[in-house]
Amino acid sequence: MKQIRIFNNSNKFCLVTEVNDFINDNKLKINDIQYSSTGGMFSTQYSVMVVIEENENKIET
Repeated sequence: MKQIRIFNNSNKFCLVTEVNDFINDNKLKINDIQYSSTGGMFSTQYSVMVVIEENENKIET
């Protein structure tokens, strides 16, 4: 099953750190990553969309 996770932040460095931590902590299959920014010179909002795929055949022991 595919899921979408969206991260938003006005600080680009904090956003990159948050996305990297998510990717490293979860070890999921990533299908797509998209980056965008909106706003102007004084109020820019950055966002990253990560499309992940969960393994439906998980076997828990």
